[in-house]
Amino acid sequence: MSPVSRQEPERVTPSELTGIRDELAGLEATLHRPAPGWARADLSRLVTRDFWEIGASGRRYSRDYVLDVLQERNWAGTPAPFAPSDFQVQPLDKDLFLLSYDLNQDGRLTRRASLWFRTPLGWKCRFHTGTPIEPDTTLA
Repeated sequence: MSPVSRQEPERVTPSELTGIRDELAGLEATLHRPAPGWARADLSRLVTRDFWEIGASGRRYSRDYVLDVLQERNWAGTPAPFAPSDFQVQPLDKDLFLLSYDLNQDGRLTRRASLWFRTPLGWKCRFHTGTPIEPDTTLA
């Protein structure tokens, strides 16, 4: 067994959660690249009032800041390159799920993770983080 395979956790979505994984992956894509015509109000419905993010830079970002950036990207009509892979979901509690994936944004590789809550009004993201992947890291 290689050192990388021993240090990497096993990340496999249980078969009964593939529907949730796919739904959350779609919502995550919407947060990265809102569809044309989406307004700030549409995006704000996808995140909790206390949402925050730790960016790949290590900076912490507030809900309002993240929504401002998403709105600017959408209005500019030039969505950020977005090539996600290896979406996996893990249940943390009855209605709380960890969604993790790798993201290639125009050659910049990061590992991403978001906490999603299932509410009576639909899914809401509470927290998101991105960590840069070093060039010599094996993507497993």
